[in-house]
Amino acid sequence: MTLPRPHDALSIALSISAAAAQHPTRLALITRTARLTFADAAAKVAELLDRAPAPASSPTASASPLHAAPLSAERTPGTVLQLWAALEAGRPLGLLHPQQSARARQLAQDALTAHPVPADAAVVLFTSGTTGSPRGVVHRRASLLAAASAHAQRLPWRDDDLTLVTLSLAAAGGLAALVRSLVARRPVALVEEHERWPLPQALAESCATQVSLVPAQLWDLLSDERFTAPPALRAILLGGAPCPAVLRARAWQRGVPLLVTYGMTETLGQVATAHLDVAPDSDATAIGPPLPGITVRAGTQDAPAQIEIEGPTCMAGYLGEPLLPAPRLVTRDLGWLDARGVLHVLGRADELIITGGHKVSPQLLEDELRATAGVLDACVFAVPDDRWGHVVAAALVTAEDFDLPRAAALWRRHLPAHQRPRQVVLLARLPRNANGKVDRAAVAQAAPRLAVPYPR
Repeated sequence: MTLPRPHDALSIALSISAAAAQHPTRLALITRTARLTFADAAAKVAELLDRAPAPASSPTASASPLHAAPLSAERTPGTVLQLWAALEAGRPLGLLHPQQSARARQLAQDALTAHPVPADAAVVLFTSGTTGSPRGVVHRRASLLAAASAHAQRLPWRDDDLTLVTLSLAAAGGLAALVRSLVARRPVALVEEHERWPLPQALAESCATQVSLVPAQLWDLLSDERFTAPPALRAILLGGAPCPAVLRARAWQRGVPLLVTYGMTETLGQVATAHLDVAPDSDATAIGPPLPGITVRAGTQDAPAQIEIEGPTCMAGYLGEPLLPAPRLVTRDLGWLDARGVLHVLGRADELIITGGHKVSPQLLEDELRATAGVLDACVFAVPDDRWGHVVAAALVTAEDFDLPRAAALWRRHLPAHQRPRQVVLLARLPRNANGKVDRAAVAQAAPRLAVPYPR
């Protein structure tokens, strides 16, 4: 089958056949063992579409509701080709995370079957469910292109750019990397789902210039004191979860080109990202200015407020719910904008701990706890208390030399009374969900908890 040439700008940008016509011999997809040019990829996409059932063409059928087809989005070349084929044909996909539970996947498939999507829908991504049940986020083709364009304006493409993809293709970070590379006609190197290609080795062997990671991956990368950033690497985009201050500092001290980002599934990732050529901000809450074309509203340092986002990267709406009347979101995250226009994110408004009338930000307190001798990682949560309403508790991942009484003495000297952890649970590793975020609900259920006696 020969793919018909798209004509409008949006279709051309998202078309593998148009990319092949422009750059037939340029590499499009690299794995540890294989390489495909854009011409190779377009030919394989043509074969997929040739084998796919033809869409109904009768007037009655064409007027029927459009549903996104479910696709288990394993990080494999086959999934990439399926995504390119769907973008080529204008057929929406519902991307299922392969690491989610069988129940979550079934619920997602049921939702895709039950609820139609707009005619210009491209994908349905499912949220991680950190604040409840996962929801289907519907993105139009135009929001995919807008996200790619905003990224390119903040981090302009170079001729030698290559993006390493290590995140799930069912998550905003993984899908966005794939889409923006297609739009830019640049190659992606794929760390396959079940292929043993360690991240340090993949970065070096692929000659990647960009990669998107979550903090857990960067922790693992920097835990090897021998790791140095490969010469080709010019940007690690870090998002998906808050970046601890100690992790930022460690990366910058090691010469890692870290760009902290803020975004979400509803915006296909990046909303704000640090500039590559601007000195790192020492404030642990600082992200960077909003990307071009995206408007962010938030509070002030003295009065943080819920972050509002407006721009063409915003979703069409949630699956099964009314479409958004405008490309605008009010998030559950608290933040503020400084005089330079840099966005500062303090964490989720619904995760603030109210103890004795005082507000405690888990994210900021976790940074304080990680500075304690012997503490490798921390997660703060609330425990109900008859007197104070709630008290602060913490799950800690610790080294062998961690000493709780010594830590309590330090916290007594350096933390206000309402911020001091009153209970501690020691874990070998913090539980995380399929997208790499700490599962705070699972942490709160961990036992046994140790009471923390503070020295007088």
